[in-house]
Amino acid sequence: MRREALDVLTMRWPRFYTFCERDRIKESFIDALAAQLKTESILLVQGHAVVAFVKDFDFSPMR
Repeated sequence: MRREALDVLTMRWPRFYTFCERDRIKESFIDALAAQLKTESILLVQGHAVVAFVKDFDFSPMR
C-alpha cells in the first residue's frame, strides 16, 4: 500500500487465499494478521465478497 500510495486495498476472497498461500484460513490466522496490521495502522475488514485493508486515518472525510 505504501509503495503504491494507496489508502485502501481490496481483494476478493479467492485472491486473498492465493496471496496468503493457503487453502483454508482459520480465525486465529485472521486475528494474528489483524494484530500485525494494527501495528502498522492498517485495518483489516472482512466482507462477504472482499477483504479490505484500510489505512487507519481520516483520508476521505465526509463533507
